[in-house]
Amino acid sequence: MTRISNQLADAFADISNRIAIFSLEIGSRSDLITRMKEEYLQAKNQHQIFITDQLPDGYNTISNAAKNFDVIIIDSWNKTGLPSQDFDRLRKQHPNTIFIVIFQRTTQKTIRGGTAPLFDAGINIEIIKADDTFKNNYAITSKNRYGVTGIRYNIFTKNIIEVF
Repeated sequence: MTRISNQLADAFADISNRIAIFSLEIGSRSDLITRMKEEYLQAKNQHQIFITDQLPDGYNTISNAAKNFDVIIIDSWNKTGLPSQDFDRLRKQHPNTIFIVIFQRTTQKTIRGGTAPLFDAGINIEIIKADDTFKNNYAITSKNRYGVTGIRYNIFTKNIIEVF
């Protein structure tokens, strides 16, 4: 999910949006985040993308960021320590901000912390691990209030592979 999050951040920066990424799962200074930044964020867009692994005031940190950034990416919600209901509160409090939030799945394929975010989100994108090479992994829209569902996107090649 970190790969596609960076691809989305770059795409939003391409159309002049400012993006804040809360890299809570991995840490903003990790080698992986550095490699992802180099691979997926164009140099011309990097000044529009702020990456941190700090959430000093929890909900208020995210809410304050939503006042200054057009897009907020949170990897992963579980690391915020906030209840999943706060996601809906953020959405309603900041209707002009795009929230891209990673919610981890359990081994039973349910969302940790409850399924409320699946209903509250405007678009749900599920990541499918096709094999261990990551070259065939894809993202698929399973819910889209604004358009088509069933769109499959190969994360490695950065191409749409199917539209149902």
